[in-house]
Amino acid sequence: MSLLRFHCAMPEGRINATASPLGYEYFLKDHLGNTKQVFKVVYDAGLATYVPSITEENHYYPFGTRVPLTQSGLGNKYLYNSKELVDKNNLNWYHYGARWYDPALGRWTTMDPKDIENSPYNYAYNNPIIFIDPDGTDPDIQVFDENRYYQETIPQAGPDQIAIRNSKTGNLNIHDLNDPIHDSPILRDLIKNVGNTAPIVTMIGNNQFESMMDISGANSVMNKLFFNRYIYALKESPGRGKLDFTMYLRGYIDDKTFGMTSSDITGMFFLFAGSNTAYNPNDAGNYMWSAAMQRMGFSLEASLIDAHAFTAYDYYFNNHGTTPFDSWYDQKSIIKGHFH
Repeated sequence: MSLLRFHCAMPEGRINATASPLGYEYFLKDHLGNTKQVFKVVYDAGLATYVPSITEENHYYPFGTRVPLTQSGLGNKYLYNSKELVDKNNLNWYHYGARWYDPALGRWTTMDPKDIENSPYNYAYNNPIIFIDPDGTDPDIQVFDENRYYQETIPQAGPDQIAIRNSKTGNLNIHDLNDPIHDSPILRDLIKNVGNTAPIVTMIGNNQFESMMDISGANSVMNKLFFNRYIYALKESPGRGKLDFTMYLRGYIDDKTFGMTSSDITGMFFLFAGSNTAYNPNDAGNYMWSAAMQRMGFSLEASLIDAHAFTAYDYYFNNHGTTPFDSWYDQKSIIKGHFH
């Protein structure tokens, strides 16, 4: 009986089901995210230990065309910039999410309507040794002043980021986007439509954060008791309960006891004191919910599982969302919130 062939892509490699049992392959990448080597771990009977075994080696010309392979693997397609190579019918284009890229030309196949200073078809400012383009839209640093008003855009290598400029020193305090693939287009649309006429970013300081934790009940001694915390989390997390920070941050709840009203929330991205990440309202709500769960005595593992459960409940019973599971970016914000 033949074995069904499939691969499951993972952040640092893939699960290969071309043989039984399942095998794990790991990718070694350079500073641009190019997959240089693929290896798996095998048992060496002579050494009586596990050792790495290289299954694939790749070399690239600057714009992504592969130099003839020195060692061929088992069909790995995640290569240049870690993007998937689509070679069906000898197409040989890379899929970046927003656009398709042709490494033979060093150009995109469609325009980037945002880029008005450079050719809308060029890749990484024609400098692929320094710059990359993670999703098919040019990566930038979006700079705001200390009042969170937009100032300028600085081209850079890597995913989009938000930076707050110090008015005295001019230094930039840079924040990564928690979900760069989905957040970048939203951030750019806000800048395009709002510009510097209103704040786009909201800073939540420590005092404000603590006030929210107090009012949400996360710091209550009663809610830290074993059975009480489970009942409280179940009651107050879904819908518009006191632990549903996402609904509040989106401006659906106007409650001055939280330290700010819905009219105060003018930005669509949230920065937390002590964190170097910028969050959209959903992910910011997950961050704060996780911090509240931690204060009530929940472990990180319990919070991650509970978040999946709430998402599944909304999906199946409230017809909300497109999947019964949290995304990786939802889970990432929960992990970071737990350690706030």
